[in-house]
Amino acid sequence: MSSNKTQKQMIEELMVAVKKLQSKSPYGEMKFIQAHLENLDETVIDIKAELLMMRKKLFNPEDGVIVRVNKNTERMDDCEAAKDSFLKLDKKVDGIKRFKDNSTKALWVLYTALLGLIIKLLFFS
Repeated sequence: MSSNKTQKQMIEELMVAVKKLQSKSPYGEMKFIQAHLENLDETVIDIKAELLMMRKKLFNPEDGVIVRVNKNTERMDDCEAAKDSFLKLDKKVDGIKRFKDNSTKALWVLYTALLGLIIKLLFFS
């Protein structure tokens, strides 16, 4: 904020210098310079207000841009961790599917052998 006061003081000094020159120079040119200096002062104030608004949007601890980026990074890290656990579970599921397929094949072989034994005992004894 000290730089703000410095700029304002500089503008005020310029205004004083313009008023001194105004008494020595033609009135029209000095009026033009004075109007531009006043416009410059208003522009500086507007720029400061916009910078303050941008700082609030950027650094707001509730929902500022930096906070949102940090939350997004945390979510991405969580997704990576979930991805690793999902891959582990996927491998386990594949193992269970292979066991089920092998068990089903073994049972079909057992059922077929049992049915063949029953047919042999009933018809070929």
